[in-house]
Amino acid sequence: MVTYRDPVFASWKATKSDFAQSRANSYIRRAPEELYDLASDPWCLTNLATVSPQSAAIAKLSSQMDAWMKQQGDFGDATERAAESRQPKRKPWTRNGEYARQPMK
Repeated sequence: MVTYRDPVFASWKATKSDFAQSRANSYIRRAPEELYDLASDPWCLTNLATVSPQSAAIAKLSSQMDAWMKQQGDFGDATERAAESRQPKRKPWTRNGEYARQPMK
């Protein structure tokens, strides 16, 4: 998980604001599936997959996504956690070829 290195995410966790705490907690404890209406919810605050998971359209989309992930060899969270290990040693898209390391808090 790379969020622990992100200063914005760290500020959410450190602040006493209920909103910031809820944003940090919602990211840490994410639902297995997320579906957002970007036109009406551009900040992705309402996960439609958890609001109405029994709707036929969401159920169909969920099964299609499961099949596509299986075809692609995507194991969800496990794939995300291993992402950094699949990157090249030198990262040409960064300023000096590597990520700045910040200690975990």
